[in-house]
This record gives sequence, C-alpha cells and structure tokens, in this order.
Amino acid sequence: MLLDVRLLTPDDALATYALARLREPTLTPQDWAAELARPAAEQGTFAAFCGSTPRGLLRYMLTHTTDGAGVVVIRWITAFDLIDPRRVAEDLIAVVREREALAGRVTAWAPCGSCGAGFDSAVAGEAVLHSVL
Repeated sequence: MLLDVRLLTPDDALATYALARLREPTLTPQDWAAELARPAAEQGTFAAFCGSTPRGLLRYMLTHTTDGAGVVVIRWITAFDLIDPRRVAEDLIAVVREREALAGRVTAWAPCGSCGAGFDSAVAGEAVLHSVL
C-alpha cells in the first residue's frame, strides 16, 4: 500500500475530522482544529493519505531526555481500512520512525512499546483500528 504521510496543519482539520472522531467520539470540529494548530515543535499529528483520503492519524509529543536527546512520544494512533487497518497503522508508524530517526530523534511509545514482535507491530496493536470486514 502506497501512503503519502505528512504533518497536518489546521487546514487539514475538516478532511481528517471523521478519522479523528473514530478515536475520540466526543471530539468537536473546533477542538480538532485547535489540536492541529498547536506548535509542531511541541506536538503534532501525522496523517497517512491514500490519494486524498486520510487513512491513519498518529498524534505525538516532543520531549527530551536528561542528556538532551530528542524523543518523539507517540500518544495515539488510529487507522481505517476496508480490510486491514493494522497494515495502515504499521506503515504510518514506520514512516514516522524513519523521518524522526533522520532528524536525530528516537521514537517512543507508552505504555508498551517494547512488547510484541516488533515496535511497529506493538504500537499498531494498541491503535484504534476500524475496518468494514
């Protein structure tokens, strides 16, 4: 599956709102737009698109270790696919981890980033996943 992954801006709020509501049903459009307006240097949301359709969202926050190393902490992820939303989630996680590694940051997940067969799979296993079949 070929996904286009990019950091969201407030202009993406309407297009990604339905997917964000899959994770948080009480979320309002205004709250979602406000989340996307927060400084990307502190926190943000990556999205995976297939064409113009959002398929996955990954919310993160940035922090630093005591020695100053940058850490991207994945706060939550949600994905949708007709058959295999886990694949969308894993692909989104892999792209974000690769981008953050190139920026010199490590990627972390709470609460169970070290469990399972691998990091991407463990994080995807905690994602809010939706499929039709």
